[in-house]
Amino acid sequence: QISNGSSERTIYHSFGQTWQIASDESLFHYSNGKNFSSFYRPSHEPLFADELDPSSLSTEVLDACGTNMECRYDAFQTGSVSFGQSTSQSQDTFQNTEANAANLPPVLSAADTTLHAHVGNLVSYMFTVTDSPGDTFSVELSGIPPPTNEYNITRISNSAMHIFHWTPSNASSVVRLVFQANDSRGASATLHPMVVVCGCQNGHE
Repeated sequence: QISNGSSERTIYHSFGQTWQIASDESLFHYSNGKNFSSFYRPSHEPLFADELDPSSLSTEVLDACGTNMECRYDAFQTGSVSFGQSTSQSQDTFQNTEANAANLPPVLSAADTTLHAHVGNLVSYMFTVTDSPGDTFSVELSGIPPPTNEYNITRISNSAMHIFHWTPSNASSVVRLVFQANDSRGASATLHPMVVVCGCQNGHE
């Protein structure tokens, strides 16, 4: 059994080497003049990344790789800084893909599912946006009839609460508002309140 935190040398000798096979267990087909023994090197020992001495690395490698051990290792083993950088970029891509796959979209909610408004009067509609810790998000709105300068969305300090302010200019068109929250990893969510605009006169609906 290999304990957590074991060195690469320990893992190689105590676990990796137990996977060695005998010649009659090989599933490979060999070209003419080659056989199992042509590739069998029981005495071979690789360079272990956790034993790589930074003083043995060139300034070019250190500058290109920084503290990324995989980049350092591949650049040292291949003699190619660009190869090491490619390893680092692949690692970053994988980590970002993994984080995006695990990312949950923002959550939009509102106590009122219907927005009631009167022509010429300012209406306020409150909704909340929450997201995973560490994620940033933005809120946008579509479906507002022109002129679009009749509305704004305000976030209350750094809370989840947002307030939509709008002064409708007429009740002649059907309004289908869509609030959309987009987080920094590309996930989004929408809120579709029902909108009822009244062209009221003399205070009567």
